[in-house]
Amino acid sequence: MLHLGEMNLLEYDPDVFRRLNDFSSARDQLERRVQDVTRLGNVITEYGLEGSVGINLIHKHFELADDELVLREFEGDAAFMRPKRARECRGHLPYLWKFDRGASGKGWYPLEFVQPLPEHHIDARAEIETIRAAVEFLDALADRLEELELADLFGIVSLASRRPFELDSESTLLETTDEVGRVLTLRRTPRDALETMDTTKTLWVFSSGRDRRMTAGTQCVSHCISHCHGHVVQRPDAASGSL
Repeated sequence: MLHLGEMNLLEYDPDVFRRLNDFSSARDQLERRVQDVTRLGNVITEYGLEGSVGINLIHKHFELADDELVLREFEGDAAFMRPKRARECRGHLPYLWKFDRGASGKGWYPLEFVQPLPEHHIDARAEIETIRAAVEFLDALADRLEELELADLFGIVSLASRRPFELDSESTLLETTDEVGRVLTLRRTPRDALETMDTTKTLWVFSSGRDRRMTAGTQCVSHCISHCHGHVVQRPDAASGSL
């Protein structure tokens, strides 16, 4: 363990977002390091946070101006993530963080924000406070990311950000990307629909086992597919489902 000291949730820093890997680079690195997801999940279950925190493949699909941030908004049966002027956002909450060194030193910097529906706002805020208060967990996961040299590939996500989506063993969330229009679309999708798509797992949740450190179960709950220029590459043998 590197014992980096107390690592906290910090304010947004556009330079941290700017340094993110693009999606294709993150996807290629994931193929070599996907076995390490469970090692990160072990830290989550060790601290009993599997109901609040997941591991996310951190990446970007488009660039932002210094005064923009990515905001997730729910509309009908979908959620849309678009660049928004920070000064125009009200009531938005961070939900995805990267461990990095930025304007406020080393710590957990938010990458994306969510505008919760009114009925979910209190729960979403409470979950952020749960994560913020889990200082020992944030320290331990930062240590593990540094030890494994994975801080540029994986981050943490608040699971409350998925509401109001309801998922079961037959469904997942599919994120499609219009890189030209700078919009990401998130919809609940049957898992069997992924069999003909070239998708990449981007979010994992965990369940504790008899020995949480060794048997943290991983279940993929989000996939990403690029719709750049309106073209979708399909591959019959694409990976999908649980790890």
